[in-house]
Amino acid sequence: MQIASPRAPSLIEYQDWRFRSIDSETEANVSEAVEDLQKFHVRRVGRVCVEGCYSDEPRHQLGVETREFSFPDGEAPAAAVIEKWVKLVHDVFVKKSGSGPDDTIAVHCVAGLGRAPV
Repeated sequence: MQIASPRAPSLIEYQDWRFRSIDSETEANVSEAVEDLQKFHVRRVGRVCVEGCYSDEPRHQLGVETREFSFPDGEAPAAAVIEKWVKLVHDVFVKKSGSGPDDTIAVHCVAGLGRAPV
């Protein structure tokens, strides 16, 4: 049995909603990260860590938008952060605003402390 790396991407699906919990890009993994975004039709990435912690350029070249949802380690997200997230999910999966049938929203935290799945 093969055990996935704790930092390996995960796909979460609910009906026709698709989310991808991903690791952040580094110089060492940027080509693999971009390949994964393309494979899973990711058009939007939610970053829940400190803004500007890496270059958005590799994603932007693919037409992938980065949205900021940062909140402190060890805390629950503020109501304003939750509202922004719910709006994004609604726009992508309910209104289908600029979305295709297989679109996926990716989310990640650089620190790897578990904020992404929240």
